[in-house]
Amino acid sequence: MSEQPTPDAAPGVDPVIRIRGLTKAFPGVQALNAVDFDVVTGEVHALVGENGAGKSTLIKILAGVHPQDGGTVEIEGREVHIASPHQSTALGLGFIHQDLNVVPEFSSYENMTLGLDNRRIAGVIVDWRDMRRRVRVMAERLQLDFDLSVPMRSLSQAQAQLVAIGRVLMLDARVVTMDEPTAALSGAEVRKLYEVIRDLRSHGVSVIYVSHRLEEVFELADRITVLKDGEKVGTFQRGEIRDKQHLASLIIGHEAGDWVKDVAADRGEVRLEARDLSWGRAVRDASLTLHAGEIVGLGGLVGAGRSELAHLLFGAEKPDAGEIVVKGKRLAAAPKAGIRAGMALLPEDRRRQAAVPTMTVRENATLSSLLQYLTGPFIYRPRERTSVMEMVRALDIKVANIDRPMRNLSGGNQQKVVIGKWIDTGADIYIFDEPTQGVDVGAKAEIHRIIQQLARDGAAVLFISSDLEEVTGIAHRVLVMREGSIVAELDGLEATPERILEHCYATHATHATHAT
Repeated sequence: MSEQPTPDAAPGVDPVIRIRGLTKAFPGVQALNAVDFDVVTGEVHALVGENGAGKSTLIKILAGVHPQDGGTVEIEGREVHIASPHQSTALGLGFIHQDLNVVPEFSSYENMTLGLDNRRIAGVIVDWRDMRRRVRVMAERLQLDFDLSVPMRSLSQAQAQLVAIGRVLMLDARVVTMDEPTAALSGAEVRKLYEVIRDLRSHGVSVIYVSHRLEEVFELADRITVLKDGEKVGTFQRGEIRDKQHLASLIIGHEAGDWVKDVAADRGEVRLEARDLSWGRAVRDASLTLHAGEIVGLGGLVGAGRSELAHLLFGAEKPDAGEIVVKGKRLAAAPKAGIRAGMALLPEDRRRQAAVPTMTVRENATLSSLLQYLTGPFIYRPRERTSVMEMVRALDIKVANIDRPMRNLSGGNQQKVVIGKWIDTGADIYIFDEPTQGVDVGAKAEIHRIIQQLARDGAAVLFISSDLEEVTGIAHRVLVMREGSIVAELDGLEATPERILEHCYATHATHATHAT
């Protein structure tokens, strides 16, 4: 490519990990093709690329999950063939996966010492006093301010993640790989994780940081390696990449242009109106109106009540007070009523609430519209297959076989199947809750385009995202929630991330009486 990346390691610096010409193929897929990759002592090295770029394969080779087909891997100057996770750990490599590998019923003490050669009394009984002392030393280093004796299932995601980091450090990891570590964390928890990562770096521990959130890459990384289609685009010093748009263009292979915002909505009739909705402490006196042809953004901090409001609007929860009117008729508090009224909800937790990973792509795509494929009591498969194949083409869903399990698809393609599922119902009111969370930059742009096209075709859209630049980039107007209430409505150029944050943190803001 035209970019001129920095050399893999600075002259005179011996890498902890040196990979040369790494190759790995699976049936029908060249996952890695002659990839070079280095990690030096005490650096944060970001590994970025679209889903399917080869990041996970490279990491699994280092973790001893997959054997390499070709190339070399050196750890501290010695060539190795990592045949098992146990060998990977013995070589000083630690891994913090997105789905944390912890035992929920065990305490933090027990989880942090799993795999350790614990000191034993008389060679038989584990010396629990010594074990707890060692854990407390690590806990002090990581500033763990919670009870280490309670079962892991009672901890937050952020706390469990810190325990997982403590465990790999107690196993003497010199290189820690973190895969999408902030996906389920709040803003305060993310900042805490940043502090831990910087502390690791100051102690000479190297971090391989995998994330789709490009702002995190710029915040943390010393160097950035970009993979695309199993090949290395380049390794860059952070200062060699101008901005997030520049990095996005390297990842997707052309100028990013994340989205081109429609300047003005072709606003039509009122599709949905919420009047003074309240539900426990999560939502208080919230009112809003959605028009056909319009994308309305909903911004706010984590815990502001955005997801709870989305579930109320769809009928998934019954409000304590207030009412929801859809196309002139009051909506009953039941998801079935929302669907019949032409509503679609894409919840934040895609894997648990929006799709069934063990079912096929075809089954997921028609899950909400099966009635239209019935002939008597039976599903007419030819019509169903034809409809799903048309959906795959229209939304550019990358799937080789619609009868393969949904879990085999990338996050972005899973999300497009979920969107297609609702389009297939004929919905004309869409509520998107964090629709691009955990997807790569290319899929993110595709999802934005699909949402914009829905609005151009006359749908009313409510768009919720914690990424304020994303909200202001796609929405025609933005509502701001704080502590369960809609406190502001911002139109056009007035809707900037800075203005949204002013209302998120303001203590003097008055509640918006009605957001039209």
